Amino acid sequence: MNFREKAASFILANDNIAEALNLLDNANDTIPSEVVVWEKFEYEPIESIIDYIDTIAEMLKDAYTQGKTQYSNQQKL
Repeated sequence: MNFREKAASFILANDNIAEALNLLDNANDTIPSEVVVWEKFEYEPIESIIDYIDTIAEMLKDAYTQGKTQYSNQQKL
């Protein structure tokens, strides 16, 4: 599961999130015109948008790991 792409879908509005995320990762100082950012984030600097995506991705990964551990522990009972 690609948590970073899932996280990007909360910030980016492109049909192809993976491609938009790649463009964003390889951009310098400005958001590429091909990347559609949700209205709430459209005036944020590119560094902030990438930070938001990375933070959400880490949260998703942590939640997944916790859920997986809890499920595994319940199966042992």
